[in-house]
Amino acid sequence: MRRFIALALAAVFVATACTAVAPPSASPTKTPDIKRSKLDAAYSGLTDDDVFAPTSKEVLTAALQAMKDEVQKAGGRADIVSIPDFTDKSEPNNDDFKKFAEAASKLASANALVPGDRLADVALVAMAKVKPDCHTQYVKRSSAVPSGVSAARVETGGQVRADESQLSSQLLPGGVGYITWKEWVDSGTYKQHIEVQKLMDKLLAQGAKAWLFDVSNNLGGIQNQTMMSWFNNGEALVKIRLKNGYAGAIEAKKELRLPAQYQLPVAVVINGRSASMSEMFALAFKETKRGMLFGTKTIGCLGSTNILNLIDGSIFQYTVSEFVGGVTNAAYNNIGVTPDQTVPDNQAVDAAATFLREQIAKGTKP
Repeated sequence: MRRFIALALAAVFVATACTAVAPPSASPTKTPDIKRSKLDAAYSGLTDDDVFAPTSKEVLTAALQAMKDEVQKAGGRADIVSIPDFTDKSEPNNDDFKKFAEAASKLASANALVPGDRLADVALVAMAKVKPDCHTQYVKRSSAVPSGVSAARVETGGQVRADESQLSSQLLPGGVGYITWKEWVDSGTYKQHIEVQKLMDKLLAQGAKAWLFDVSNNLGGIQNQTMMSWFNNGEALVKIRLKNGYAGAIEAKKELRLPAQYQLPVAVVINGRSASMSEMFALAFKETKRGMLFGTKTIGCLGSTNILNLIDGSIFQYTVSEFVGGVTNAAYNNIGVTPDQTVPDNQAVDAAATFLREQIAKGTKP
């Protein structure tokens, strides 16, 4: 009997001991991934090359504050991290980024309700806004514009027009040769300057005595230095400003100047949706006083970018240079090109044509 009781007690002890050491049934919470490599690439690019020289402190403070705001908005705890003391210099700093990444990871770990992808996205958007510029932006991989398809074609429902740049022309009364296009295109199968010159030849044959180029509502595209050189004689059109000074100029090429029969009075129509290459084209006339500009001030998107293709297919791009007037040194980026005569959009073509007819009547030579 005593042996039976002893064995029973031993069994109870063993069962109790096994129960005590059993692992917990709940699985540990996974720490959200803040996409450190993406954040590092954008931070390094901005502080190293951006023409506006944002500091390490400005970029990382903006990024971390955006993460904290997102957590707060979701009802989480943003107060568990504070903004570290970052250096106030426009250069990448490994210690700064390490402090940022540690704070961001701590914030994410304590607030798993906010996905790491989302925290990285808001941080990258905030970085891009530190020094606002039309070129500087973060584009998530879910962008609605398919790769290789121009914005102009997307806006028209994906229809491919007969002419890739929506180029058209007509001879206006009084001998004004009118040419317009809505996108700057240069590909293996389409050379825009060739197509434009074909229309100029056609208009000359019809009796054109002046040129009216309409680049209103033209958001730009591939740079075409050929057309910028057609009516000039080797002048500097724009100077290139980098973070640490100037890096030369974009000049009209003398060898690309058109023959005498093309050298007629010129007017260019621009408006608040003329951007990038359209603005460069307008400046080829404004800076050298070779033609008159009509319409309204352009967007002011005059510079070049560095594009970071990030590991997940998203893109971060920032401004590495901006263009100023080659002759006047005037600032245009983020300001816009002001026309010589400000005219409402719906009156600009008529005003430009009237000016050109007056030049023709006077026998004005360029």
